[in-house]
Amino acid sequence: MHTGRLPLPPPNLPILYPEETLYSWCAQVHAWNGNPSVLNTSKQLFGSPYSGLLHDFPANLKVLHEKTFGLLPDSIDLALNHTLLGYYLPFHEKTASFKILKGVINGSVPQLKFLLGIPASRVGGDHPLKLCPECIKMNLQEYGRPVWQVSQQRPSSFLCTVHHRPLHFIQTNNTPVHQRFWINPSSNNKTLILKIQSDILFERLNKLSEFSDFSHKMPAGSLDLQILARTYQYQLLKVGLLTKRGSIKIKALCLAVTDYYKNTENLPGFHILQSLNNSTSGFVGSITRKQPKKAHPFKHLLLMSMLFESWGDLINCYNKVEQKTPEWILPPIKQQKIEDPRIAPFIHMIDKEKRPIHVAAKRAGISVTTGTQWAKQHGINFTPRPKHLTPDKLKQIRGLIEKGKLKKEIVTATGISLVSVNRILAANANLKSSWDSARFNIDRVTYRNAFLKVVKDNPNLLVKKIRKIPGNGYAWLYRHDRDWLIDHLPSLWNHKPN
Repeated sequence: MHTGRLPLPPPNLPILYPEETLYSWCAQVHAWNGNPSVLNTSKQLFGSPYSGLLHDFPANLKVLHEKTFGLLPDSIDLALNHTLLGYYLPFHEKTASFKILKGVINGSVPQLKFLLGIPASRVGGDHPLKLCPECIKMNLQEYGRPVWQVSQQRPSSFLCTVHHRPLHFIQTNNTPVHQRFWINPSSNNKTLILKIQSDILFERLNKLSEFSDFSHKMPAGSLDLQILARTYQYQLLKVGLLTKRGSIKIKALCLAVTDYYKNTENLPGFHILQSLNNSTSGFVGSITRKQPKKAHPFKHLLLMSMLFESWGDLINCYNKVEQKTPEWILPPIKQQKIEDPRIAPFIHMIDKEKRPIHVAAKRAGISVTTGTQWAKQHGINFTPRPKHLTPDKLKQIRGLIEKGKLKKEIVTATGISLVSVNRILAANANLKSSWDSARFNIDRVTYRNAFLKVVKDNPNLLVKKIRKIPGNGYAWLYRHDRDWLIDHLPSLWNHKPN
């Protein structure tokens, strides 16, 4: 007679090793007990025919705990440290994280990937199984069997941080969760071996994997997205990618990220960098703005690994901005408007003494444009200077513009107003283009010389410290003359502290 009771657990239960995924352990349970049905093994363990076949996220952990008589770690430990759930939840809101944990312990969460924002992230939610052949050899020597290691299954893990070699991606017709058998790491699996094109990229991917290790160890809900955004902003300010008022130089930031991770186009998941080449700010804008949006951990880790030398530096910065709100976040202090002391004597000259505005402006030490504005603000009638320029005067102005002279230099040399200079430039696109080109060449020479002088005067300083020297020219060259900067500075980011 059927009593509705759950089937008895398998008699032989292997050890769950520290780095082993729950999926890997379930596969070993099935192999040890000779059960012909994988669905039955799963049901014996979880009370559900499919929970044991979930290779990425858990379900029915309370039943598993009861069935294994407490021999395994507690349910929260299993969820966070032996599945990929612990990779996602540090970046998730705390209350929602605990609700998800409660759901996978007491049953299942059917919309779990949607709750974690995985489909919307466009990173991909298949989570292909990955392994390091050297780790498999070590497993066989130490454990007597191979295991799937949770640290190698994260979307942002591409290298084994122990053996420093690319991971092998298991290729199957269906994702592991849709298979009706457990995939064994020692089986003759078809694999994709990553090709890393340079030593620099190898080091950066290794650093990304290390950051992934640290983030996975963070408690669920421990990274507040707003504080994290301020942490990014703080570091962006230090590298010249944030203004003092808190505006992100988004184009330069997108360019820096894509340059840092160049030659990753063929690596799984890195297609998300394509969004940074569009007119929008892509994911970096979403996670660094003052009101950040939720994002996949992979996206956060890409930016973290690029901006910070180490995970410790990141956490120190996070704690710093958590304790003290950065200046650009605070509301501006309202200051009482102080009237310019030159206004009164200027108004007296044009109103009482009836002097022309350009004469009064010169004596007051202001531009004619400012003088005109002050006269209008005080309701004083005046006769504007004629707008007509003589051919000789116009020729002089054009010559100065084509030489790339500053606007204030043109005003001083010709006696015309700044408004007139701007009007001439706006009316002649070719002349404006000539002036822009001349100014660019002048600025380029100026900033190149400034940078070379700073480097020459400080031959042993790292780039990070050179950028802090006033007048170094780095920021302008980074935005406008990067090829030259790269030629004179082999690596922009790959410097380590003394």
